[in-house]
Amino acid sequence: MTLTERQSDLLRRLVEHYVETASPISSSGLVQRDSLSISSATVRHELAELEEAGLVSRPHTSAGVVPTEQGYRHYVEMLLVRSELPAAQQRMIRHQFHQVELDEASWVRLAAATLAQVATALAIITPAQTRHRRLRALELVPLTDMKAILVEVLDGGRVYRVVVEFDSSATASEMETMGHRLSERYVGLTRGEIMALMVAPVDDLERGTMVAALGLIERADLGLAEEPFVYGFRQVMNQPEFLDIALLRGLLEAIEAGTLLAALRPENLPLGDLRVVIGQEHAREFLYPYGAVVASYGDAGSGQGTLAVIGPTRMPYSTAIPSVRYVAGLLTEIVHDQAVGGPEAHR
Repeated sequence: MTLTERQSDLLRRLVEHYVETASPISSSGLVQRDSLSISSATVRHELAELEEAGLVSRPHTSAGVVPTEQGYRHYVEMLLVRSELPAAQQRMIRHQFHQVELDEASWVRLAAATLAQVATALAIITPAQTRHRRLRALELVPLTDMKAILVEVLDGGRVYRVVVEFDSSATASEMETMGHRLSERYVGLTRGEIMALMVAPVDDLERGTMVAALGLIERADLGLAEEPFVYGFRQVMNQPEFLDIALLRGLLEAIEAGTLLAALRPENLPLGDLRVVIGQEHAREFLYPYGAVVASYGDAGSGQGTLAVIGPTRMPYSTAIPSVRYVAGLLTEIVHDQAVGGPEAHR
């Protein structure tokens, strides 16, 4: 159905009312709420047309109307795709990033907390990942004469650690010297480049260190070492739709199992795109009570990540969409700045 300008305006007002109150509204209530210049009878007729089109429904025969999932879809596609955050909110978010330490974990953590607050929804963000990470530093921290902690720093300031056990003993000084030597030799290289240039290990200490070092980079390349940052579960729990804890169980279990992001199918989202998924449009049934705004950030060369906000189907899309879009753009700037060695540029 192609909506008239009046019908689109009434649908927008109805959605905004329901987002704010979670309560149905009658035609007369809509007229009074927004001081409309048209009569209740006219509004009632237009709402009947919207109901026939499947865009609104009545929870009870004598009740007012509420948006349907199809109504939300029309609202999102036709009314909000070009919405932007107010300039003041943009400045506030950018100022917060200005204050944070220059490491990726801090940026991603802040982005998740900011999205949860601004969109009043659950926020989930993964660090930007690339298939070919570069070694930035390597260090061996001795524990005993046959054991040390290997510390690696990869792209984006990511720090990875693993305990390495050696077949023969070595002094603390030998371990530290070995770590510095390997770091100087292979800094700036990917796992494949290191393997192509690597000479035969001179002893057990170097052999054990390189096996562990390459293993850490491989895990990072496969994304096995990355955990998404999740904030704002309380924002979802506080919504009246979820007073029935059974509706939250699937979401909570997915968060606990680390499968929530996969259920949003970020692999099907082209880099730089934004997608809104509402109710039964989701691939997984436990997400049917929810709406989600999902976006990707970064670039193919420097690394790509995913961010999303999740709330009830009546989530405030007018805020969620532009906030996700803006934070995704900001994180893309940061990923690019880090790649070219200019992290101060995002400030």
